[in-house]
Amino acid sequence: MKRKTKIIAPSEICLYTENPQSTILFLQNLHIASHLYRVVEIDFSHTEKVTTLASLVLLSHLHYIQLYKKNKKAIVLNCEKSPVYQSFFENTLFRKAVESGCYETNGKTSVVFPFKAYSAFSIAECRNMLADYVKGFKDELKAVLSELHSESDINQFFSDLLLTMTELLQNISHHAYPVDRNPFVSPHNKLLTETDLYKLKLFWCMLWYDDREQRIVFALYDFGTGLINSYLHFSELPDYELNRLAKLTKKQIFQELLEAGNSRFFGSGRGNGLDAVFNTSMKLSDISLMLLSEDIRCERTFIGNQYSLFSCSLPGTAVEWNFKFRK
Repeated sequence: MKRKTKIIAPSEICLYTENPQSTILFLQNLHIASHLYRVVEIDFSHTEKVTTLASLVLLSHLHYIQLYKKNKKAIVLNCEKSPVYQSFFENTLFRKAVESGCYETNGKTSVVFPFKAYSAFSIAECRNMLADYVKGFKDELKAVLSELHSESDINQFFSDLLLTMTELLQNISHHAYPVDRNPFVSPHNKLLTETDLYKLKLFWCMLWYDDREQRIVFALYDFGTGLINSYLHFSELPDYELNRLAKLTKKQIFQELLEAGNSRFFGSGRGNGLDAVFNTSMKLSDISLMLLSEDIRCERTFIGNQYSLFSCSLPGTAVEWNFKFRK
């Protein structure tokens, strides 16, 4: 194995754009290089923009590489000359989170909360941390929102917010990693092969409240089988339902996944939190939801769902909720 190589990061690291393929290909190149070289230096000198969800996904992949190489120094960030060095790499503590590394803890899952701290937690511990974080800004935000909205609507929003975050975390536990190895990764795909990390059921998440912008952002990423594969191949749906689903397009399956009450297990019960927070929060804020799973992306706003299909694939599932409260 060769000692060191350098990869040039794109000028914009983003998953929101019409074509996020440059970001996904950048992640793929990082993994390919990490299998060929002991150390990968990433040159961010030309990087002018790193958006929220992309930053979490990037951090997840860098931590993943550190884990399977068992060396936190396997990744070197060359970011001092980046136009967003201070605003992103330093102020969000992204650089510190990468340099601190990622450590494997059997039976635990990984959490970034937000970039300011890294550790390993169970799903339940993560949910409690999220709830505690919300408590920290709830009273302050309620005082602002009470000028425009009723107390019942505000309380319902916070209740539904916690319900949705809990549901997304439970989806990781129940659906993202149904087996110990991902059967949908090609043996020739160097992105996530040659590791035993899949069985650790890793995930990364972030949540923060921006008091200046009156905005809440929650993002979550896992390296699992992906929403569609999980729904089609690891459910307890009856055969006639599976036969029906097999005839649908990816867009149609994705749309069905987002309907309230649909479940990957026979019966109802999945999706209610997602719909609840969407319906409640529209009274208080401009809200958007983005899901990117493998090669399909869904952007959901108050006007409906918009879908995009891409020629390259991001492993697992990335989710971002964005609430911008009206002043």
